[in-house]
Amino acid sequence: FDTPWFFTNYSFLVVLGFFLLVYSLLYNKDLLSKLYLIIFSLFFYYKSSGPFLIIFILLILGDYNFAKYIERIKSTRARKFLLIFSILISLSFLLYFKYSGFFLINVNELFSMNFVIEKLFLPIGISFYTFQSISYIVDVYQGKIKSSSNFVDYAFYMTFFPHLVAGPIVRASDFIPQINNPLQIDRALLKTALFRIVLGFSKKLIIADFLGKFVDIVHSNPKLYSGVENLISMYAYSFQIYFDFSGYSDIAIGIALLMGYK
Repeated sequence: FDTPWFFTNYSFLVVLGFFLLVYSLLYNKDLLSKLYLIIFSLFFYYKSSGPFLIIFILLILGDYNFAKYIERIKSTRARKFLLIFSILISLSFLLYFKYSGFFLINVNELFSMNFVIEKLFLPIGISFYTFQSISYIVDVYQGKIKSSSNFVDYAFYMTFFPHLVAGPIVRASDFIPQINNPLQIDRALLKTALFRIVLGFSKKLIIADFLGKFVDIVHSNPKLYSGVENLISMYAYSFQIYFDFSGYSDIAIGIALLMGYK
């Protein structure tokens, strides 16, 4: 996982072409198409984060069962406790991988401690799938949706690869009802999907990557450049981040539409 898979990797685009070809043959076979997409999505995540796939699978299994217990229990206090407990477990992975180093640095500074700070690999997409899982639990708790009676459907929702590593975060109440009622794929839908994909690649490869080169040059040695140039690079970085995520979101939306999901 030293070179994680992203939509802009040529190898991914080649594999995506084969994936869509097989998916088109399975499109009308409900269970087979779901299982095929889940397996490909897990493979896609493995190519992005390697063995950290295990954490992702554990989160899926855990929150699927938590939602069922929350729905069955009648006691308001017990339901709230389970909700908070499940959210804390989900957030614990995110906080450990993303903020443990930041926390130890500050502890060392404030209390003159000498905790060893290991450089942790941040599992790709952990923020997105953590908050997506939490949105499912909260929607069930609030009664907006029923807990999924079918584990395959829930796994489909959680692993759906177009938005797995870079968003957008999709609420369960918006996506799960679509799983068994995908959009009818016609020429108009294909045009919309391809337009979003091309738009996304343009934002990412033409705008974000171009700005990124300028930002890297200035940030590598700020003292060589004027205050105005440093100021421009700061704003350029903001636009780089925006177009990066906006581009990935457009590509994700487009790929999802190719499979009949919004």
